[in-house]
Amino acid sequence: MSKRIFFIVLIIFTGLIVFSTTMLAQEEKVHGKIITKAEADEMFGPVVKSVQVTKSMLAGLTANSGKHIMFNIVDGQLAILNEKRESVFPLYLNVADEQVFHLFSTSVVNELLNLTKEETVTVEQRKDVLTITSDGSTLEFSTLCPPYCL
Repeated sequence: MSKRIFFIVLIIFTGLIVFSTTMLAQEEKVHGKIITKAEADEMFGPVVKSVQVTKSMLAGLTANSGKHIMFNIVDGQLAILNEKRESVFPLYLNVADEQVFHLFSTSVVNELLNLTKEETVTVEQRKDVLTITSDGSTLEFSTLCPPYCL
């Protein structure tokens, strides 16, 4: 009888481990965090250069970029890539494999867009980071791609 109980407990324990491992594997890391503009100024310093984009255009780009979207300011122009590092803005931009972009989860970009009442969003290059600001809220804590492309 005790062997039977042992095997039942072992099977249940193994099932719980497999189930929990599967659930953890399905959770995705979120890239980016929204903070206040004042916090961003204090943490990352002043904006060095910036480019404005309309809220509606950015919402459309996030809808067609998959789970991640990447930003950079190249020669004073905004460049946006989808999760496959394909240019979505401007549409026919050639991007070198080694060119670094700032990767955000589209869910967090959409969260920022839902928080703002303004019609424009500002993509800002600061000393070491790229931020996206609108209506007093700032998105940062991106992942650099490369080296960490998903």
